[in-house]
Amino acid sequence: MSGGHRGRLLVVGAERDSLGHAVAVEAHHQGWLVVCAGMNVSNYDKDWPALYCDVLDEYSVNALFDDHGPFDSVVYCAGVNHSGFGLFDKDVNGASLAGLWSEEWRVNCAAPMKMLRAWVLDRYERNLGVHVWHHYVVVSSNSAHVARSGSLGYCASKAAVSHAVRCAARDASRHPDIEPAVYCYEPGLLATKATDRLAGRLGMDVDAMTRIPDGGGPIHPLAVASIIVSNMKEGGRALHGATLRI
Repeated sequence: MSGGHRGRLLVVGAERDSLGHAVAVEAHHQGWLVVCAGMNVSNYDKDWPALYCDVLDEYSVNALFDDHGPFDSVVYCAGVNHSGFGLFDKDVNGASLAGLWSEEWRVNCAAPMKMLRAWVLDRYERNLGVHVWHHYVVVSSNSAHVARSGSLGYCASKAAVSHAVRCAARDASRHPDIEPAVYCYEPGLLATKATDRLAGRLGMDVDAMTRIPDGGGPIHPLAVASIIVSNMKEGGRALHGATLRI
């Protein structure tokens, strides 16, 4: 990293009023050169580059790195939450539970692992390497360890990605020349419009949702973003493979 900045940071999933947006704002303030990517780029701030990327499309992900890389660190904030449909509900508004669960699994778990692989390989193809001061951060959720009615697919996908991060850290440890800090956060309920929409879908108010055991929050996204970005100031080997609850 040179030129008076901390490096180029890719934030995936940074719509306004989201944790990803808060991470981008905080990272910008702390000296990172921020680049955001996702599908709804029309709803991204124009203070930094906003690049289209379909996280479910391998070609789109590879093109992101090929055409706009390299990135020194990545924070994956993209996610899908279809909570509100219970396993035994007869009416799911014409949706397929299997289809909803599949999308949650692919966006929340499979996509961040595929992007991790693409990021590492891109740096190696550029002969840059991946070292202890490079961070790959995945935002999971405290739903990874809290059972919630109507949230089977979401909770399972978040539990899966938290464990996938630990497995990915072990995989990286098999290669002495791959030394990034790979870890995840499991924040509680965030004070965002998405949470308000979720509460409406569940027929609950946000205050009632926070009374769910270990529900957490509502937490302001900037408070979580400050922790995420501050922990990226130094080499993150001590965080490698960690699951951090906020």
